[in-house]
Amino acid sequence: MPALFGITIAFALACMALCWMILNDSSNLMNNKADVTLGDYIGMTKDQAMATDQIASGQIAPEWEEEYNSNYAAGYIYKQSPVSGRTVREGQSVTLTVSLGTQYVTVPDLTNYVQSDAEQQLKALGVSVLVTQAVDTSVASGAVIRTDPAAGTRRWQQAPRSSFISAVRRCPPLPRYPRLPA
Repeated sequence: MPALFGITIAFALACMALCWMILNDSSNLMNNKADVTLGDYIGMTKDQAMATDQIASGQIAPEWEEEYNSNYAAGYIYKQSPVSGRTVREGQSVTLTVSLGTQYVTVPDLTNYVQSDAEQQLKALGVSVLVTQAVDTSVASGAVIRTDPAAGTRRWQQAPRSSFISAVRRCPPLPRYPRLPA
């Protein structure tokens, strides 16, 4: 009797698995959407992409994103997902990312800022920082003397680095002693 019960359970599980596979695949059987091989949209403008047969006919549904990219001029598509040549279902969404161009930042005036505060502000702008120290009697020790590039300069955010000159502790002047006769 236990063997018959085990066979019945195994048969029921097999039937349920078969039904699940049939119902799961039936969505593809009843889906009349054709397969579409994606075209290459990289290097096109948004208007050019919208005019292509795949987008204009509704074969694919573009989703637009915008990001800064210094390798592509503003307004040009530089990334797509899924990539070109891939087969997708008709009507599937495709993410096309359009370049906003190169991102520029304006170097703030950090003169007399404490070194750590100046570094934090530049890093918040996405600028890499190089600190150089020098002696300057006009500012407090540890304060910023100047930036390079100068404050107010617009620069490419991903440029190799921005630096600032920080003052170091000054030594007091040596006392002057009168010269002794020889």
